[in-house]
Amino acid sequence: MTESGNKYLRLVSRLFTLELIYVYLTVILSAGLIAYVLNANLVPSTSTFVRSLQAQSIIETIIYMVTIAIGTGGFYLIARGAVDRQMKRESGFMFLGGLALVLVTFIMIFSYWNFKVFG
Repeated sequence: MTESGNKYLRLVSRLFTLELIYVYLTVILSAGLIAYVLNANLVPSTSTFVRSLQAQSIIETIIYMVTIAIGTGGFYLIARGAVDRQMKRESGFMFLGGLALVLVTFIMIFSYWNFKVFG
């Protein structure tokens, strides 16, 4: 029991290091959670998407959070792929996977903005 309790405590302590807290706050602020809270009265409660760049709904905020998290994971894989300690094949796959995630993130964000602006 003590060993499994220590395992969960170590996992939680790894999830809340200073670097990861910075990443969490960056994702939350970049997704516009604070902007949504401040401008929630501009958005009708029944709308899922707002056709304006002035405000966003909670669904849009969640979409932005997920997209930014995917992009952050892609940049993490690119950084891991650049480390020379790993085997060349593994680091190459990490680099290509990270690059693919970053490209998917850009496509998701720009297609969503295109949908918001042009309908």
